[in-house]
Amino acid sequence: MNDNSTYYTDLITRYFSGEITEDELRLLSDWLKNDPQNSETFRQYQKTWQLVEKQNIQSSINIDEEWAAMKEKMNISSSENNASAKIISLEQNRKQRIFSLQNSLKVAATIIV
Repeated sequence: MNDNSTYYTDLITRYFSGEITEDELRLLSDWLKNDPQNSETFRQYQKTWQLVEKQNIQSSINIDEEWAAMKEKMNISSSENNASAKIISLEQNRKQRIFSLQNSLKVAATIIV
């Protein structure tokens, strides 16, 4: 990087955090196009950023606890469904709507006549 390394490091950080403005994005883009070394530096920061984000996600989620909580919710949900299980046929509802529509049309035609 050149003399403004801190400035471009800040731009890269703002880019990855989603806080970069359009003007800053243009400056960063021009900086990347100026020197292949700048692009390599950007890629290194990108890899580091991705690893840090991955670590943050993994450390904030306890997969075993989340899995147990989901299984518990599924068990509660399935026991509630079994207690008041009611199966509704979609095909039957469709036929009822068509029949109802036909009846409505017949009534409307009778009134018109």
